[in-house]
Amino acid sequence: MAGNFTVCMVITQARLHEMFLLRNAEETWLGMRKRQTRFSRYSIVEPGMLLGKLKKTRADSDCVNFNVDIPREDGWKDSVFEAAFHSAGWDLHFPYPPLDENGTAFVCPAAFWETCADDPARLDQEESHFREHTVNMLGEWVKPGAIIYDPACSTGAFLGYVMARCPNYDYVASDASDRMIAMARGRLPHAFVADTQDSRQLFSGCDVVICRFLNHEVMSGSEAEVALTNVASCCKANGKVIVFGHTPVALDLPRAMEKMGAKAVSALGKSVSPYGIFQYYVYELTASVQ
Repeated sequence: MAGNFTVCMVITQARLHEMFLLRNAEETWLGMRKRQTRFSRYSIVEPGMLLGKLKKTRADSDCVNFNVDIPREDGWKDSVFEAAFHSAGWDLHFPYPPLDENGTAFVCPAAFWETCADDPARLDQEESHFREHTVNMLGEWVKPGAIIYDPACSTGAFLGYVMARCPNYDYVASDASDRMIAMARGRLPHAFVADTQDSRQLFSGCDVVICRFLNHEVMSGSEAEVALTNVASCCKANGKVIVFGHTPVALDLPRAMEKMGAKAVSALGKSVSPYGIFQYYVYELTASVQ
């Protein structure tokens, strides 16, 4: 039977952070993140998570009502994913952060990240798709000799991996944690302590800045906006800002970058195993950010 059917989905506040939007300028598809198979990864959205095309949203005191159109034809979820990956203008957005007991956006305390330094493998796991996508695409975005900067490098494992496979660039790293930088210095030639909330502490004059920290549970949306402005100011004119992370990006990045006058290069990465897509934003700054 052709056509769609419409349903209303009621999602409680406790589960709103699982919702995502796969969207472009003309249409928005609603999905709910949930594990599909034992190969699923938290940062990868798979076709089976799609719920339908979003038509209307209404917020109540303890829930949100989503009206969606669900196609009747088989294979529509895969079709939407393929269209999103192969057409410009699509992105993934997670509009609802996880909340704490007070109803405000949950952010892991600083002590949590210090504890993670005792178990660096915990920070490095489930990151292979981000690493491989960066290694495979870096040469298309910048020329050899470019300066690549990770301003929240944690243990330095990510940038060290990229440096080993793309040696024709200069790499710089910083982090707010002394303990993380102590570990990163064993992997990277130039690593120092700096806080992304203070632009004066950061490295300037880079060609690419890699942001793996503008995310839910890492910082609030307002903190992410400040940090984004600060790290973007580190770039030269026509420099690239790359944003992704294990948890969803904590702000509506296309809107934020549009305010800076930045040009979208890419917004999605594609995973083969599991088959799916993930947030991987690349923006080119058309002028230096002050």
